[in-house]
Amino acid sequence: MLSDTPVPSSDDLVKDTTTANFRQDVLAESMQQPVLVDFWAPWCGPCKQLTPILEKAVRAAAGKVKLVKMNIDEHPQIAGQLGVQSIPAVFAFQRGQPVDGFMGALPESQIKSFIERLVGPLGPGAAEEILAEVGPAQRWQEGTVKSLLNRLLKKKAVHAERDGRRYLYTPLLAREQYVQQESKGLLDRLFGGRVAPLVAHFSEQRKLTKKDIAELRKLLKELDDEQH
Repeated sequence: MLSDTPVPSSDDLVKDTTTANFRQDVLAESMQQPVLVDFWAPWCGPCKQLTPILEKAVRAAAGKVKLVKMNIDEHPQIAGQLGVQSIPAVFAFQRGQPVDGFMGALPESQIKSFIERLVGPLGPGAAEEILAEVGPAQRWQEGTVKSLLNRLLKKKAVHAERDGRRYLYTPLLAREQYVQQESKGLLDRLFGGRVAPLVAHFSEQRKLTKKDIAELRKLLKELDDEQH
């Protein structure tokens, strides 16, 4: 069944912005999907290498993320507020806030991984492709990756489809949803599904600082506001 949601055109996915339009192009737009902001300048050699890779990766994501480019020679204020000291610098915005970023010209595979951290996998992947992406960082062997994929299949977190002599794996849960479920499962096992005993436990162990308590209060207030 085809989705009724239209995929934005290439012009909608990649655009230039100004200081005056930053609020609308980035902050407001990031309430709908993540927005990458590419801070660049015409004299920057690595910027010229990175921007085409960013544009290609964003268009491949087919509307899950957008790219906004800002020339810091013409519009230096936003970069200064974000503490950008060298370029290229890329910031990811979600719900009006910067949530991730990197500096320097990264290869295409790392750009894809960066976007997937924000929106989840962009397409099905074979076990060997998944191993190539996560294996070196985690020091995992092929058997470890295949074992984890089998566990995810049993949990119905991924779907496997035969492609010749191999299988392609596609996620069935968004990363945020899976983390939520796993976190709730941990609470159920340790504290009967309630947050209060967990907080009390840490408090008794003197592991909550004043800053931690302030952040918890802020989180609880936000949750309360959402329910009213």
